[in-house]
Amino acid sequence: MKVIKTDKHYMAEPDFEIDHYKDASYPPVASHYHEFYEIFLFVSGNVDYVVHDKMFRLKPGDLLIIPPAIMHHPIFRDFEIPYERYVLWLSPPAFDTMKKIEVITRPEKLVGLKEIFATHNCQGMTCLSVMGCGRQKGYLPEMNFTGDDINLLPKIMVFVVVEDDQIEEILADIATAIGTGKNGDGKVFVTEVLDAMRIRTNERGDDALM
Repeated sequence: MKVIKTDKHYMAEPDFEIDHYKDASYPPVASHYHEFYEIFLFVSGNVDYVVHDKMFRLKPGDLLIIPPAIMHHPIFRDFEIPYERYVLWLSPPAFDTMKKIEVITRPEKLVGLKEIFATHNCQGMTCLSVMGCGRQKGYLPEMNFTGDDINLLPKIMVFVVVEDDQIEEILADIATAIGTGKNGDGKVFVTEVLDAMRIRTNERGDDALM
């Protein structure tokens, strides 16, 4: 398999480029890769597309997303119909996301959480004292409570904002370090953060987390 990287396969813009192509003919294309995301909106043509050794028969309206460093190339069956497509190139930082991890658990688990976040080099943490309960409504199973009364228990709510690629390891460490397998261990919520800003320096995005 031949690997090529030509000037045609480099982005001129730092963030994204979008183009529309309609070709009545096209020379054979060797398998290649990019250092950015490539998104095709296929309009017309008799074309198969090979992505990472898997072949796709493209139909009008198909959307093909090719991550960085993935080998790919088109195979042109014929040009009875022009090969028409919209192509969007996106730099990897355009896909970078931040996540907020929100942990609600027993107050005595705070030390363990602090150690986990320090291990993963989380640069900030917020902790609140809260009252709450889960589906047991704040009662132990052996109490056989069947009424509608809710018993709110002391909890802590701890949240941090981290880069997307840290999520799975942090969640695994939380489950291992503070989970007991008993009612009341709490819950973890993960939500996407669209942006962040450090007020002092006006830094945005991931830079505001460092």
